[in-house]
Amino acid sequence: MMGIPSLAQRQQKMFQSTTTTASQPPGSASTISSTSTTSPSTPPKRPMTVNSELPDPLAENRKVKYQFALFSVLVTVAFVAIVNYEKLSSPIIGSTMHVLRRSQKVKELLGNQVDFDSIFPWIKGELNQMKGKINISFYIKGSNGKIGKVILVADRPNRSVPLTIYEWSVTVDDVKHDIMSDDSVDFLS
Repeated sequence: MMGIPSLAQRQQKMFQSTTTTASQPPGSASTISSTSTTSPSTPPKRPMTVNSELPDPLAENRKVKYQFALFSVLVTVAFVAIVNYEKLSSPIIGSTMHVLRRSQKVKELLGNQVDFDSIFPWIKGELNQMKGKINISFYIKGSNGKIGKVILVADRPNRSVPLTIYEWSVTVDDVKHDIMSDDSVDFLS
């Protein structure tokens, strides 16, 4: 019955293989460099040779710089788009658009169906609800095809005080129209 060789048999076999290779001339094809005999299942280590040139990491320097610049531009564009989306989804913008859609003055200027002027509207300026500072502008359009620029400037000294509106206007054809003077909109509801 063939069984697993004992530790003594394995050590003897290793000793015979190392003495056999030691008697061979150096540089022969069967030279094995066995430095550790910690585990009998570990294959013997062989010397490593490199047959080709290693790549130069600085050879593609221009390509790496181009990729980094492209990555930086994409990250910046994504960041700006996210910040604009946060402004666009603000309750202040929603309330502003609600009032503009109900305003008779805006309906006379732009027509019915007042909405943002593009699929991706751009909200310019500061919209900081935590500090209570609003200084924004954006463009809207109506069903008659005209485009108007909305400007809203407001602030509050602290959280317990409601916003004080300094300017809320729609500019159409270089004529500024004050939304606060529109009697068709009840600003308290």
